[in-house]
Amino acid sequence: MPYCEECGEAPVPHRLEKFSQTLDDLMFRSVLLSGLFVTVEQQVTKRILNVIPQRAVEAFLNGLVSIKFLSKSQAPSPDDNTRTLALYEGAEDKGVRLAQYKLGKQSIAFVAEKMDGSKRKNVFTVIPRPHGFISPSLDWMDDKGILKERMQAGGIPHADGGVARTYTQALEIFKRLNAPVIIKPQRGSRGRHTTLDIRTEEELKRGFDIGMQITTAVVVERYLHGTVHRVTLVGGEPVAIARREYPHVVGDGTHTVDELIDIENENPMRNGIHFKKLDKHHRVDQALKKQDLTHESIPEKGRVVIINDKNSRLHGTVTEDITDTVHPDNIVLFKKFAKLLGDPIVGVDFMIDDMTRPWTEQPDAGVLECNAMPFIDVHHQVVSGRKINVAAYLWDVVFPPQIMAK
Repeated sequence: MPYCEECGEAPVPHRLEKFSQTLDDLMFRSVLLSGLFVTVEQQVTKRILNVIPQRAVEAFLNGLVSIKFLSKSQAPSPDDNTRTLALYEGAEDKGVRLAQYKLGKQSIAFVAEKMDGSKRKNVFTVIPRPHGFISPSLDWMDDKGILKERMQAGGIPHADGGVARTYTQALEIFKRLNAPVIIKPQRGSRGRHTTLDIRTEEELKRGFDIGMQITTAVVVERYLHGTVHRVTLVGGEPVAIARREYPHVVGDGTHTVDELIDIENENPMRNGIHFKKLDKHHRVDQALKKQDLTHESIPEKGRVVIINDKNSRLHGTVTEDITDTVHPDNIVLFKKFAKLLGDPIVGVDFMIDDMTRPWTEQPDAGVLECNAMPFIDVHHQVVSGRKINVAAYLWDVVFPPQIMAK
């Protein structure tokens, strides 16, 4: 695929992505088809396919291995992403044997077996969920428009806004909210084709066009100020909470922005595996302009300089664990949200300035979005705080303790 600045290091084929969402819109939102499709989807996909014996699926996969269509391994490899490595780490701690099936270097499926004599197995593609469990929110939690409606009804704090399928609709929401706002695709992750801090109609039009390159609708919402935190919910509990600042450097009154980036990139933690080096070019000019800075500016001592508006590890974000310092009121809120979602594993992006204070005291506190297939490994490797083995919590949900017959 050609390079796309709005996708960054996690590109998707624009036309295919938009076509896929068009089909999704047709099936889930069409007045004529939604009732039929939801019925078929729930009764067949969830209630029938979800209860197919796991050993039958495993036998099918092994058959593809026997004819050398797929390869099988029971140990992590250098080609695996960090989320897969985290699953292996948790599996080892919880007595789970994990086998991975690949087509070339592409992971196709996993088979997990609990090595406790119970012979329990779980087949999954990215993130395991309890076999036979019907998640009430799996179909809609990644849809930012539907999620916003559910949060509004459930009393969960979130950014005010709405869904726009035309620029006219986007402009109406923009005028109602007042600047600044943010525009993001209705579905998607990793900040792809998201535009922040929109203050003018010209910027709104540009952000709308960028978002619509990969989606059939965008979400226009109030721009919340604060710091993004990743709250990972496992089994209804917020087991790990991490602070994730935008990629930045801190001025010392001596070095230029470019020099500060070079100095930061010498940090050993930025080894390209869990924490990437800061990029001097990708979206930096745009970020610096909003701060009245250039590459040659010398920021005063202590000034935080944002060099990229994409809050992603791919763009240089680092992760600090703060689980042990979160205010109890915030924990209560996250448990309430987990109950609303009813799913065993969810990644939640939550904006708040200070997690040590109640969210009710901070006007900009709120949920930004959810991810049904979260990168749990963000908690396995951190620059400060505890490293939390989220995968171990997840395996306990997938294979709950059971009383073995004597």
